[in-house]
Amino acid sequence: MQGVLPADRDRRTAVVLTVLGTTGLLLVGVVGVGIAGMSATVVGSAFRGAADAVTPGQPSPAPTPGDSTRPSTAPSGSPSPSTAGSSAPRGVSVVSVASLDPEGDGTEHPEQVARVTDGDPATTWNTDRYRGRDFGGLKSGVGLVFDLGEPQAVAAVTLEGASPATRFELRAGDSKDDLVTVASGDAGSGEVELTPAAPVQARYLVLWLRDVGPVEGGGFRGSVGEVRIRGYAA
Repeated sequence: MQGVLPADRDRRTAVVLTVLGTTGLLLVGVVGVGIAGMSATVVGSAFRGAADAVTPGQPSPAPTPGDSTRPSTAPSGSPSPSTAGSSAPRGVSVVSVASLDPEGDGTEHPEQVARVTDGDPATTWNTDRYRGRDFGGLKSGVGLVFDLGEPQAVAAVTLEGASPATRFELRAGDSKDDLVTVASGDAGSGEVELTPAAPVQARYLVLWLRDVGPVEGGGFRGSVGEVRIRGYAA
């Protein structure tokens, strides 16, 4: 510059350079602080997201009151415990029981029929003694007829104290003259479970003996100690 001594020019140049250097440092510091703040914000967000994540197998956080954004985890369309499978078959009362011998004299030891509903399997109703398992070829079978008083949905009939090697059939219907076979079984250990494929609506049940087993002293005879009927009210 004209009119300025060389020494003054050097001093002014040094001052200008010092000011520019200081300004540059200030700008670098401001930019560094801004970048550091942005980095802290991004990292903090990432950690918050990780804290909210649910580990597989862990329960989801409980929704806060009034929070409607979380979907319900309860299955829909399932039956409630109070209605699904809550009804079990009950004992069915018998109004009367009688022996049945349609191909013989009409009855088979009628004086013993009350024993099958007296609660004691040791007291038995017995058939006559025959010469063969097939009733000596004299008849196709004998039985007991149970009157339930009104139609019931019969689910099962259990026989206790049944004579071994005896073949039983369960027949059911709303009339004594219109009965169908709904279950059958053989006596092994003395107990027989006669269970229809589905509960059957009937007022009358017939326990029919098709074949009878051997007895001590010779001959063949059938016996039943107790008959328990289970079902549902009509």
